[in-house]
Amino acid sequence: MLALFRPLLIVVLIFINTAYADTTVSDNKLSVVATFSILADMAQVIGGDYVEVYSLVGPEEDVHVYQPRPSDAQRLAKADVLILNGLGFEGWIERLVAASGYQGVIVRVSNNIPLLLSADSDYGLHGHENTSQSDPHAWQSINNARVYSDNITQAFIAVDGARKNYYLSQRDDYDLRLIELDEEIRNSFATIPHDRRKLLTSHRAYRYFEAASNIEFFAAQGINASADVSARELAKLIRLIKSENIKAAFFERSSNQRLLQQIVRDTQCYIAGSLYADSLSKQGGPASTYLEMMRYNLNTIIGALLPRL
Repeated sequence: MLALFRPLLIVVLIFINTAYADTTVSDNKLSVVATFSILADMAQVIGGDYVEVYSLVGPEEDVHVYQPRPSDAQRLAKADVLILNGLGFEGWIERLVAASGYQGVIVRVSNNIPLLLSADSDYGLHGHENTSQSDPHAWQSINNARVYSDNITQAFIAVDGARKNYYLSQRDDYDLRLIELDEEIRNSFATIPHDRRKLLTSHRAYRYFEAASNIEFFAAQGINASADVSARELAKLIRLIKSENIKAAFFERSSNQRLLQQIVRDTQCYIAGSLYADSLSKQGGPASTYLEMMRYNLNTIIGALLPRL
């Protein structure tokens, strides 16, 4: 897990310093920096007309291999709010905060999330992961996304109290849309026979989705998509895929497909499509917002798992 941030550099929203609660940005838009595109989208929805949001890691870019640039430090230094996931997902963030000298509000949106712990070398349930970490991909659960949006809302209110009612209204509208999508996901997966609720993905990014939908995800890699897989681990996974009779494999838009293609060659799996995990699509793509991403993943998975006539 990412080490605790230095207190002088970071203010965690859940324990907001009262000095921020009295701050009001009445005339200008809030300058918001989000670590990656999913959080940037949520921030834009909540902030609406009163925020300017910049995503450090843009759409269809890989958070795992991102390297902070000097221009990012300069932009962050001028921001009012920094939004990050936490749980070790952005391993580079402390270095960027220190380089920028940033002193504003920092929102760790995964606060108050019921976390799923990672497990080592258990492909059947957890993939290839580090036992010292909690799984950071908490946004893959709609209920967790509702917590994310509330944490963002409280941060905006803390910095810009004059627009409290606006931010709360934006959050409430978004919350209704999240609840509707959660119901859609649950109803859709109820149509899938239990013996078909298994699939393979590139890396272990869907445990929260799995827990919420009762679908079993197997993964070629662990929570870090850039991690290497040994020949022994690969052989173990191939044996597992065969024994579990897994048919559908999905690659992720921002991940390397070669490992998954190798697995497909050695098993009965076929490439059933692509999913989004850590990044949105670019504007005009099928998953340019969080809601679109979750619905796109849902429809892609359902299409592959439904019995074929």
